[in-house]
Amino acid sequence: MIRISICILIICSTGSCYSQRNESGFSVSNTGAGFSGPCNTTLSSGAVQLPDFFQSGILGLFAPGFLKAERAGGHSLSAQSWWDLWTFRISLLALFGGLLLLIFFYRYRFFKVQKKLLEDKVVERTAELSELNSLLEEKQEEITLQNEELDQHRHHLEQKIAERTEELEQAMRRAGEADKLKAAFLANMSHEIRTPMNAIMGFAALMQTAEGDQEREEFSEIIVNNCNTLMVLLNDILEVSQIEANQIEIQKERFSAHKVFRELESYFTANTKKDIQIRYVADNAGRELIIRNDITRFRQVFNNLISNACKYTDRGSVEFGYQKRNGTVEFFVRDTGIGIAEAEYQNIFNFFHKINKGENQYYRGAGIGLSISNKLVELMGGRISLESELDVGTTFYVTLDGEDLHFVDSVNEKPERKTLKRPPDFSGKTIIVAEDEPANFQLIEKVLKNTGARILWAKNGREAVEQVRELTGYEHCLVIMDLKMPVMNGMRAAEAIREISTQIPVIAVTAYAQSRNRDEILRQNFVEYISKPFNPDELMDTLIRFLCAN
Repeated sequence: MIRISICILIICSTGSCYSQRNESGFSVSNTGAGFSGPCNTTLSSGAVQLPDFFQSGILGLFAPGFLKAERAGGHSLSAQSWWDLWTFRISLLALFGGLLLLIFFYRYRFFKVQKKLLEDKVVERTAELSELNSLLEEKQEEITLQNEELDQHRHHLEQKIAERTEELEQAMRRAGEADKLKAAFLANMSHEIRTPMNAIMGFAALMQTAEGDQEREEFSEIIVNNCNTLMVLLNDILEVSQIEANQIEIQKERFSAHKVFRELESYFTANTKKDIQIRYVADNAGRELIIRNDITRFRQVFNNLISNACKYTDRGSVEFGYQKRNGTVEFFVRDTGIGIAEAEYQNIFNFFHKINKGENQYYRGAGIGLSISNKLVELMGGRISLESELDVGTTFYVTLDGEDLHFVDSVNEKPERKTLKRPPDFSGKTIIVAEDEPANFQLIEKVLKNTGARILWAKNGREAVEQVRELTGYEHCLVIMDLKMPVMNGMRAAEAIREISTQIPVIAVTAYAQSRNRDEILRQNFVEYISKPFNPDELMDTLIRFLCAN
């Protein structure tokens, strides 16, 4: 198609040709734009002679269709212009149509390819945008999650800061309260310790100049009572330290509530100087209540509650015991004392909190008895509560685990026959007293003065071991051993004595008074433990057990 188009364009650029025929032939003249003059050609023998350009050129391809012979006058023929031929026109139209179709085809293919490329680009770009959009959504989700986490952390941090601030404020308040309690405790302890010590020291000095045995006995009784008061105070302070250090252990055993309350009734009836009635009341319907718990702590709790009731009751009565209530057994201590205001209920069991009725009436005490009782009841698996009315009285209630309470048939009590205690006969016995303090040795020596025993004094543990080695028979010997001594302490001395003989009982007499100390000491070659200050009767009973066993 391209070649044909080029040929036609060349023919169109060529001029017109014409010829004349004479008798001998045809004459064709051709004038074209591409020639400088006419071209004359003589035709003979009936043949038309064209120029060499047309014979060898492109026109020769179309000569038979382009020339048309006509006679005119003297037998001359003229050639018709080639562009006037209908074949040329049809060919030209076909050419232009083909060109248009070709152009349309190529443009169609071009646009189709471009459309395909564009679609591919669009698809590719769409995929890229979709991927970017997915990444953007993921990033947006991450940012949203991070923002939520940041909000949570911020809220959590604000909450933590608020909680920490509240804790610090509470700690500051507690520290302030602790400082106040500490100051009050020290002031109160100073007063409570110095008061009995003043009576002890004063009447001890007066006994040296006392006139007659009656006056000496009176002074002696005052000294003993104040010593007991001081001892109770020291024990309470030790109890507080043990409770704060979580060193109290509950030892459960079976005991009779009736027996404990009878002992408390006898003790407070004999030792209460006020004009009040001390009564033990039991709703037992002829049956006895057996408790499985720590008898020492049970007695301590009710000793504190009854003592507290007697202290705040100036007239009327103090009743204690147990009753059945709401399907369980409820222990109580009821008094007709000054009562407690309802606003004080939440503070009454705090350490060192005391109640005084006005400024003109002061009640002695460290303010720790109720606190100790409350903590001990909790350790025993129970709870303590109270009801009170000002100027009417107060009732404290104690409840224990019902599984530890059982009723049994009552056993007829045989009244105890009180006999006058006489000094035991320790004749032929040797008692070695290992004690570095002369006053403590003199006290033991005075207690054992009328027993007939041979008393030896060892000022430290090494002397006690040497005195044991010098004995001829070990079966009639006993050692009273202090633990804290110079040169050799009581623990090492007891171990050395045990290596010499296992027949010699060694009794520890020490100022370490906590129950955990007792258990530890009894595991260290000692047969018994007595804490200072000791009761002479307690010491004597212990010696009788080991020296008169046979």
